[in-house]
Amino acid sequence: MLKMAVMDTFDLDYTLRLRLKVIRGMTSVTLLLALGLGLLNIFIGQHFIYGGMQCLYAFFSLGLYLNASKTDSLHWSKQLYVYSLVGLIASGAHMAPLVSYLLMWALALPIVFYLLLGKRFGIVLSGFYFVAQITIIYFKTETFYTSPLLNFAFSYLLVWGISHTYETSRANSEKALRTLALKDPLTGAFNRLSLTKTYSQLNKSQPVSLALLDIDYFKNVNDSYGHPFGDEVLKKIAQGLTSATNRNSVFRIGGEEFCILMENVTPELAVIKAEEIRSKVAAEYVTHGKDNIHVTVSIGVSTSTDSSLSELLKAADVNLYLAKEKGRNCVVYK
Repeated sequence: MLKMAVMDTFDLDYTLRLRLKVIRGMTSVTLLLALGLGLLNIFIGQHFIYGGMQCLYAFFSLGLYLNASKTDSLHWSKQLYVYSLVGLIASGAHMAPLVSYLLMWALALPIVFYLLLGKRFGIVLSGFYFVAQITIIYFKTETFYTSPLLNFAFSYLLVWGISHTYETSRANSEKALRTLALKDPLTGAFNRLSLTKTYSQLNKSQPVSLALLDIDYFKNVNDSYGHPFGDEVLKKIAQGLTSATNRNSVFRIGGEEFCILMENVTPELAVIKAEEIRSKVAAEYVTHGKDNIHVTVSIGVSTSTDSSLSELLKAADVNLYLAKEKGRNCVVYK
């Protein structure tokens, strides 16, 4: 009988976990730095306005750190942190003389943009700040051929390029790993972990139906024709299920067990759809040498509006057992 494994779908989202760590680390660092530099600017440098802004930013960082520490969702925290940091650095670069080395802080911004907001926002914000900072330097020097402007431009573009390359590579690698984690490598159907993740995102106020399929006498197929042929049968079944429904609703959750998830489908329609699938599978065949081998499936159907996935699977599993008791190659819903 089917056993439902406990899975943490949050583990799939490496990007979210990475950005949570980044914002927690950066807010704690900028809290200490902004407070320390702010006090120095107020009491030693006599820069009261900018020192006050830095102290306010320190308390703002504290608030963002506490918020990020209490939740596993970034929501608005990352945007607020990034835009406020940009404002602080830009205003400091505008007010301070070039010899203050505040330009060095700007070189860290592309890294922050890409790490916290991703490639699309990274490109836009990095470009926007590059133009803004070049404009500030130009109005301070009134020429484009100065050492500060050229050094900043080349350094910033280098950091921007590295940040873009890293984030693109990281995002592509995560996408490939996610595909491997969520798909069955043999049939190309989604797997049990993907089923868990998909079900968690459904609107449970509407009926959700589930059809649990088991290939009849699949052990005999393996014993009679070999496991490579059994693999071909599994692939053929997966292709048939995908064409009869859609790719995103087909899951392989066991050796010869598949699951069809149907959102906002009544029990009556679910049974009709399951019967169509059963008929389609029975009508097809897989070629072995000169022989055309037909296989059939037994299907158990369950429907709910408020059950957990494990409860829905258990109900479908009970009906699948009844379908086998009735002689297989049939659909049962009770």
